[in-house]
Amino acid sequence: MALGAVDALRTADIGNDGSVVVVGVDGTPEARALIDSQTTPLRATVVQDSCEIAEVAVDRLVRMNRGDVVRTRTYLEPYVYKSNHLITSPRRAVAINDLDETIGPSGERMGPPRHGSA
Repeated sequence: MALGAVDALRTADIGNDGSVVVVGVDGTPEARALIDSQTTPLRATVVQDSCEIAEVAVDRLVRMNRGDVVRTRTYLEPYVYKSNHLITSPRRAVAINDLDETIGPSGERMGPPRHGSA
């Protein structure tokens, strides 16, 4: 959507003077290249690390397969990409909150996780 907004602004000849700032959400390579070019109002994008998402998903599946209790939701911290560098890039998975359910070895819902469980 941010790329579409940039195209619309360009077509309408709006924002080339720095009066408009666009921030995207998917962190696609195209968006990052446009940010790096510094020729459009697109100044930053929020990036979700697809490799980290895959790593955590596989880790959770392996844990479930061996019978461990795992959370039903895991929050992966996104980061902001702005002109050739990352603003923040945490590499940690954290639970959304202690009210999330956990899933037991047989797929049964077990209610909120105990503190310290992953």
